[in-house]
Amino acid sequence: MKSGKIPTDQSSANSRRQITSHRRRAAAAMVDSVLEKAGLDGSKFRKLVAQDQSALRADFAKERAVAAKNMRASTATFRSAMTARRQAAKLLGAPFIPAIVSLDKPFLIWQLPNPQLNIFIDSHVESMNSFVRVRVGDPTESNSTRFVFFFLWSNETDSFAVVNVRSSLIVNGGCSVQAKSGIFSGAVQTLNVNASLAIIRWFGWGTDPVTGTSNDQTRHPDFQPTHRQTITSLRAEGGHIFQGASFKSQSFSFEQFALSHRQLVVPNRASVVFQVSLELLYDPEDGLDLENNIDVDFSERGSAVFCPSLEVEVLTPLSGLTANQAINSLILE
Repeated sequence: MKSGKIPTDQSSANSRRQITSHRRRAAAAMVDSVLEKAGLDGSKFRKLVAQDQSALRADFAKERAVAAKNMRASTATFRSAMTARRQAAKLLGAPFIPAIVSLDKPFLIWQLPNPQLNIFIDSHVESMNSFVRVRVGDPTESNSTRFVFFFLWSNETDSFAVVNVRSSLIVNGGCSVQAKSGIFSGAVQTLNVNASLAIIRWFGWGTDPVTGTSNDQTRHPDFQPTHRQTITSLRAEGGHIFQGASFKSQSFSFEQFALSHRQLVVPNRASVVFQVSLELLYDPEDGLDLENNIDVDFSERGSAVFCPSLEVEVLTPLSGLTANQAINSLILE
């Protein structure tokens, strides 16, 4: 399957981090020397910073502990909701127009652009209970990756079909970033987590009228705002020397992030692949320093990211219409 890949100059980025790391360590040594000459106890200052950091981590640990305590009840509620969805999908699947087609499990769960087994912990495919488990702890390099639930749907009729598409990611777990302080300013740690929907024209989509090349195995050009949702965006900026490390965090307890596409025209006998993705983008600065950290926990103590199903709502068969007529009919409505 084809997918977009964001180009990065990794060697250049690593070189900049090494230079920054060296300068920060040299600056820290200089501060220790100044404090010592002034008769001040540098260890006490570092102890205060460590206590502030510990307090922030303790608050986050308490928040996660409460979520863990309520895990059984939350899980029961979640499974009940999924059962209700399954029942609703069966009722709505009766022959009528519009018709709901419920794809209750993906045919594949995979990491793109390539699997990284140190963070891709586990995946599971089951009706209304498919999930991926991801764990990122103290990374030393930047990363842009996504974990994809693949769904396939085919228009088995001899007419063009117009469909609405709905899916969601349900997130259970937590994320945090921490950046140490410096003399005038500290490190910067960033983490962005998104949910996204991509539509891949798989087979039977004809050729591009402008270039004459095949449309098959290409991304559908109609991007809609409902294709993407921000799950979290965390940024920690370490302050000056008299401030503690900056710590940001966010917890999730089966929180839903809905994704959708309206009025997709699918040619007769054509197939389409829907990619529902968990996207991760993080950039650690001086990842070898223990006071700098990025943590993504969608794996431990029952945590995971679920994609229960993808629904295709067939609005009308559009019998006998050509592709251009089908599209024009939508524009005129």
